[in-house]
Amino acid sequence: YGLHKMSEIQAGFLGGIVMAIGALTWGRPILDKVGKGLVDLDLNMGVGAKLAQSITAHTAAWCGYPTSMNQA
Repeated sequence: YGLHKMSEIQAGFLGGIVMAIGALTWGRPILDKVGKGLVDLDLNMGVGAKLAQSITAHTAAWCGYPTSMNQA
């Protein structure tokens, strides 16, 4: 089937390229809407939110519950 058409390295590289293109083209309007249009955050609040998000995701992974940063 189509799952083994490329190696893991090739798939990771291709996925990275696609994510970079998405971030560079459509990322700015989305970041502006989420980052500025919904809630006003200063630098300290943003760093605190990301720190809490990463601690939550890493704690869940350490406990054996796979989670993404979006779920955290």
